[in-house]
Amino acid sequence: MSEAPLTIIYKAINRDLGTLQEACSSLKMTLRVVECEEELGRELNRGTVSCIIVPLGPDEECSKIVSEFTSTVAKILQPEDADITIIYSTERLTPANWTVLGRIDPRPIQSHDYDQGPQLVTEDIQWKETIKKLKSLTGRIRYVRNPMGGIVKTEFKRITSVPFPTEPVLLLRAAFKDMSRISVRFPKQGLSGSIACIIQPYNVLGKKCKQVFVKIYPDQEKAQRELSNYTTYVEPYIESSHYPGYQHFRRYRGKAYSLMVTELSVGPNSNALTLREMIFSPAYSVEQIKNFISDLLLAMGKWPLTKRAEKIDLFNEYLAEVFTNEDKKIKLESENVYPGWFGDVADSLSLEGKIRKTLPEASLRGKFLRICHGDLHADNIMVKDVGGRLIPVLIDFSRTEQTHSIKDLVTLEADMVIRGLCGTGGLHERVGVQSFLELLSVETENGGHEKQDSSDGKNSSQLGKVRLIIRKLRKNAFSTQGIPEIEYAGAALLKTLEILCYGKLPHEQNEKATTYVSYLCGRIRRLSKV
Repeated sequence: MSEAPLTIIYKAINRDLGTLQEACSSLKMTLRVVECEEELGRELNRGTVSCIIVPLGPDEECSKIVSEFTSTVAKILQPEDADITIIYSTERLTPANWTVLGRIDPRPIQSHDYDQGPQLVTEDIQWKETIKKLKSLTGRIRYVRNPMGGIVKTEFKRITSVPFPTEPVLLLRAAFKDMSRISVRFPKQGLSGSIACIIQPYNVLGKKCKQVFVKIYPDQEKAQRELSNYTTYVEPYIESSHYPGYQHFRRYRGKAYSLMVTELSVGPNSNALTLREMIFSPAYSVEQIKNFISDLLLAMGKWPLTKRAEKIDLFNEYLAEVFTNEDKKIKLESENVYPGWFGDVADSLSLEGKIRKTLPEASLRGKFLRICHGDLHADNIMVKDVGGRLIPVLIDFSRTEQTHSIKDLVTLEADMVIRGLCGTGGLHERVGVQSFLELLSVETENGGHEKQDSSDGKNSSQLGKVRLIIRKLRKNAFSTQGIPEIEYAGAALLKTLEILCYGKLPHEQNEKATTYVSYLCGRIRRLSKV
């Protein structure tokens, strides 16, 4: 749409508009005065409104004007109007009752990328302060509502039973208001409650646009934390080809949810692909996985590695947040009851005390720190196809921070055991998983000697991929970072306990997680005697 952005004056109340008119003209904005609800509705439906200015009268009239405006506009604003700037302007000082006016923003959804909350400008003689605000709007990226009136259809392709609340639908309408429709595929929900979606937008001609990745947070702070972590820890260190571009201008927040949009990495055949899907698909070879993981570790190696003067307490690095959450702590305690990894109920110690007492000091102390992704499971590693070369792209930096240097390595290994081994025939039983892990330990001691798997071709391929990934993760820790195996095993154990504390793993995955913990406990005991 080529029309100039529209600035609306809601009831001029005898203010001289000459200076403001000239300023809008120079800024290539259209200025229009509306005096009633019907006029305001017509202008909003045109889809080009970028700003609404509400002139305020004397103190005694201020409250009445704000109340009348908010009640009027709330009836006609749509989610697509979330990025409209609202400016309250007065030629006097701040109204005496301004702080007690209550609800001055009639929009339930707001833009996340600019300070779009209603702004009060005081001593606005000849609109000088308002003009400054309008100038700040000219450089931002903004979409106008498409001629069909915003998103006319939202198609949901439900892969799991993940609930999709009403407000996220409204957030999507705000983010993609320039499109005629969108198709929403939401394959999973994270342990934190966030919903991951793939969005296929269609333009006003009904043609497909580039797909994007959307994450919907039930926690506003987590959404902001991800952006902050991205700008602080990712951009300065890792090449842009290894992370998605953040389209900040499509980020919106509501009362309960916050929506973040990033570019979607396009894999082979123009489809979205994750490392987990590569592992399960026979279309991708062990050799391709080998090259892909090598590139991943090379990219992550850009994060600086620093030695800490004093030993790192791994328990606090991995489980401190768990033990401040009563619900998570109880779930973890219940997992310990049957196998008795860290003592039984007859022991009067707390679970933290039991863990510290059971594990040797060497498995609970570390020496190196580095920036880590923080949640490096296989679904957070996308695959990008660049001329036939498959390169890793990291997404979801909500837990990125400087922490124990191998946290990403043990997180991915735990994911390989818990989810990567699912569907591999005989490994559905505890003894099969235990044997698989014990064999890996023997190979580690023997320098990673290759072993042939006797399973059928399909399972052999999947097992081969998982085995190779775990080998490369351990080699990076032992050879590249100089981490002792007992420290690696301790970190992997603590990380798996954190995963178990959520209590949301399906039965098969939970079986593999508990078997992995049992294996690690035994491995640590054997290593401590060496």
